[in-house]
Amino acid sequence: MKSSQVNVDEIMDCLGVSRFFHITQYLLLSSSLMVPVFNSYLFIFTALSPEHRCQNLTDFQLDQYNISISNVRLIYRNCSIEIISSDGRIPAKNESLACLNGYHYMKPVHMSLTSQWDLVCNRKGLAETSQTIYIFGQLFGGLASPYFIDRFGRKPPRILSNFLLVIINLICAFSPSYAVFASMRFFAGIFREAYLITTFAAIPELYSKKKRVLMSGLSTVLWSVWSTLGGAAAYLLKDYCWNVIYLFNATISGCFIIEVFFLAESIRWLFANSKVKQAKKVIKMAAKQNNVDFEHIWSIALKNNPVQEAANQRDGNNPDNRHRDLQVQADDAAVNHTEDHVKKDIATTDTSEQPSEKEMSKFIQVKAIFKTPYLRKITIAISICWMIDITSFTSLYFMVEALGGSVYFNFTMLAVAELVSSIFYSLGVNRFGHKISLIFSKTFTAILTFSAGLLMLLAENNKTTEKIFVTLYLVSMLGLSAAFSGIYIYTPELYPTQIRSIAFGIPITLSRTTCSVAPFFKLLTLYIPWASGFTMGSACLISAVLVWLFLPETKNKVLMQTVEDVQKMKAEEKTMKLFRTKRNT
Repeated sequence: MKSSQVNVDEIMDCLGVSRFFHITQYLLLSSSLMVPVFNSYLFIFTALSPEHRCQNLTDFQLDQYNISISNVRLIYRNCSIEIISSDGRIPAKNESLACLNGYHYMKPVHMSLTSQWDLVCNRKGLAETSQTIYIFGQLFGGLASPYFIDRFGRKPPRILSNFLLVIINLICAFSPSYAVFASMRFFAGIFREAYLITTFAAIPELYSKKKRVLMSGLSTVLWSVWSTLGGAAAYLLKDYCWNVIYLFNATISGCFIIEVFFLAESIRWLFANSKVKQAKKVIKMAAKQNNVDFEHIWSIALKNNPVQEAANQRDGNNPDNRHRDLQVQADDAAVNHTEDHVKKDIATTDTSEQPSEKEMSKFIQVKAIFKTPYLRKITIAISICWMIDITSFTSLYFMVEALGGSVYFNFTMLAVAELVSSIFYSLGVNRFGHKISLIFSKTFTAILTFSAGLLMLLAENNKTTEKIFVTLYLVSMLGLSAAFSGIYIYTPELYPTQIRSIAFGIPITLSRTTCSVAPFFKLLTLYIPWASGFTMGSACLISAVLVWLFLPETKNKVLMQTVEDVQKMKAEEKTMKLFRTKRNT
């Protein structure tokens, strides 16, 4: 059965999107967003930069370096020990020493992984590097996981990823060394990304065009809610060692093992992959839970479909099939029809070395993204937007410690701003669509971040300037979060179901390459305060222009099912454009 022959939107509407099945499926998918949120952002609180200085020298070391306390004064700084003569001059010999005995931290060592493994001074930046390694894991996950998600469905890769996140977080919590911890962060990034992609692929597939934008927008609001709760959870755990946060992450992931029993496979994916019997089973379960007539809904799946005719013909020719259930015959005919169609496509493909049928089908789907002019154009444009938006959004969260004040307050205010903007974006996108909403949010962010950069470059450095600087960045999160929320909803709507996960994974994967520098924006803000504002501002303006010039509006449009649907849509648009041109002339 070709997916384009099935009106999945009509099936969803008849099932009743506000009834039990859809509500429970949506709650499972959207509430599970706390797993990727906590895995990404709670790292900030495990790698805080502790106040420290060099440990005192021992009497033996004083004698070794011919240091007489009566003649010199020792100043123990962050990364060195200065030797100053009693008259204020620095001696020519042994004017300073490294921290020979390590470091003395103002708080207990186990409160931060930075102090746990002495990631300061000549090892400064290694804490941020572990998060960059995590982001490279996301890069690999975004590249590899869409293939498995499109091949095996939304549910199996999702369950496996979550189970592995439990194990990985437990290993992180009890890591004996920095090397073990950093390597585990790489794998955490892989499976966190796979889990997230299944979520944002499955949510829009759960609804028809009437509810799709609203419910996808609501999921971004819940993302912001989990971010806010993440800050609150970190504050409650601040008096415990950093390992407890990873135990907390493992516990949260463990709670969603219930998806094994209660989460259903995507109906759209089942039809798009000609898994008719499984689709029928899920629809039957949904109809029962929603208390609607299954036979009526299943007739919609086969309405205006040559599969019924094929089933009837087979039934008439084979006496053994006369007493079989007609719907089962239709299912078998659908599967056989699809197999014949795939074999025909492969037979007509002129290659010297052909992969297997499934591999060739997947290869053609990926190739179609770059060979189809429309898909190629939107893929390039949306990928650049992802690289800019996600890097800027993530960088702002990693800057919370460098902005000054309480890191918990700054993080919570950013999360609240994210929550507010997500709500307004969800409401605004229903009225204005994605294009106008995204352009406005990106431009708003650019203005505020440019202002923050100019302030630190031109104004005097005082308390008032610092407060305005922090405020500008906190308010800029309103626009940045709206862009972040919008692009997550918008991207899956640009592609047909047949290649949605693979196409969705391309911009996510590319965005991780630039996002890998996000943890170091904290250091950039500490040493060059104006640079981060100018960088974010100019990038957001570029992103706004790309949306304006190259990306289409998806509001009130049916989700495309196959690449063929895209080609038909563009052909119809071209025909209508020619018709309007002739009519005007």
